[in-house]
Amino acid sequence: MGEQAGKTRFPLGYVVVGLVLMVVALWLPALVIEPHQSQRTTYLFLPSLGVAAMTLGVLFKGGAHAGRLCLVLGFFGATAALGLAFLWVPSVPNDAFESPEAQRLFYWHVPSAWMAMIAFGVLFVGSALWFIRRSALGWRLHVAGSEAGLATGLMAVWSGCLWGAAEWGVPWDWTDVRLNSFALLTLLALVLVLGRRAQPDGVESRDTFATAGLFGFVLVPLTYIATRIWQIRHPGPVIASGDGGGSLAPEMGALLGFAAVSFTVLIVGHLMESVHLTSLEQRLDRLQGKLDAEVMD
Repeated sequence: MGEQAGKTRFPLGYVVVGLVLMVVALWLPALVIEPHQSQRTTYLFLPSLGVAAMTLGVLFKGGAHAGRLCLVLGFFGATAALGLAFLWVPSVPNDAFESPEAQRLFYWHVPSAWMAMIAFGVLFVGSALWFIRRSALGWRLHVAGSEAGLATGLMAVWSGCLWGAAEWGVPWDWTDVRLNSFALLTLLALVLVLGRRAQPDGVESRDTFATAGLFGFVLVPLTYIATRIWQIRHPGPVIASGDGGGSLAPEMGALLGFAAVSFTVLIVGHLMESVHLTSLEQRLDRLQGKLDAEVMD
């Protein structure tokens, strides 16, 4: 018992110390370096690297608590990124947007959409593993991917609607391919989550949901390339745009990178905990089935 407690305390202390160092790395340079200087953009690389290093340490040393610790670490990083978006990073020029201050939602909206793409990728892999090999791990990944895809998809849609209402005057544009394809992805995740809860668990129902997950993944590359082919209303890509440059100021790019790392850690923790929870649910169902069989005998 003593050795197990010690093993549990080590990763927790590791994360606490890491969070303190991350906060120091975030705020101390901001107090020392003069504002609006290009050198300010470099110090966000340190906490981004620190978050990634701490995540690797948690994954290798966290044991059964690794997913939970990743959730805590990602949550603090995402909160810090959102705070910096409103308090530190400069706004866009007034002549570039109708509502320049609303652009600060960018540091929530883009990482949320990034998390959703990771979740739908996990959903596809899990659906394929179940459909082809009847893998129990594949089904757990399917469940985790659909639940994470629903949560992160709603985050992206909600923040996008807020930005659209401020910038366009309307929260949605039904003619934009990117908006509607991503909405269909989120709707697919909603159908999978609600359908799985409404239907009794069985091979037939799992096959149906896995098939939907496989075919629904077609919307992922369509959503990614939508603004490259059909530039309707949604802003075009600002990173990996294919023109040899980007439209982000250095401070914006640094903060977006930090937010992307933090949100990635958050979704990894969410997926790990969801897989673990589904495993416990399956184990409980098996024990309940054995108990019912014994009672019937």
